[in-house]
Amino acid sequence: MSIVNFSLEGKVALVTGGSKGIGRAIALAFAEHGADVAITARGVPALEATRKEIEATGRRCLAVPADVSSDPDLERLHQTVVSELGDIDILVNNVGGAEPVGLADLSYGQFEHVMKTNTWAAIHLAQLCHPAMKKKGAGVVINISSNGGLKPDAFLGGYGASKAALNIVTGQMAQAWAKGGIRSACVCPG
Repeated sequence: MSIVNFSLEGKVALVTGGSKGIGRAIALAFAEHGADVAITARGVPALEATRKEIEATGRRCLAVPADVSSDPDLERLHQTVVSELGDIDILVNNVGGAEPVGLADLSYGQFEHVMKTNTWAAIHLAQLCHPAMKKKGAGVVINISSNGGLKPDAFLGGYGASKAALNIVTGQMAQAWAKGGIRSACVCPG
């Protein structure tokens, strides 16, 4: 249970990778503070289990299976959340994936997949949420990065590059969208 005292009453939050680990904890905390929450991940059983936990807080929860490396899935996810819960006030791009290989063995396909999952998905979902946030004059985009984006790891060649890119993208969002009342932040666990 969270001890921070603030209200998210009337807000809609979308958390990618919201069925387990950090994403699950974020989604539950948002619900405890009054937000209705949409969660997405690929694994339906874990999504459903987390949905039940969130609903036990008294908040609405929408569990939408999706693969964030797929643009059509991202667009369907956004449309589903907006039609079921309303415009997204808080977007948490938590999904992250890694190919456990160093640069010497990293294929283009592996690199492309990790960049789509860790960087492009966050950009594209933020783009989809941006017009409604801008119209409201308020919104929050939280990108979950990693210490792997701050320092190199010889065994995670593509992962570090994708998280470093996410760190820069977050700064760009913060600079470009702040005047519209949209806050952007990056968290680097690890």
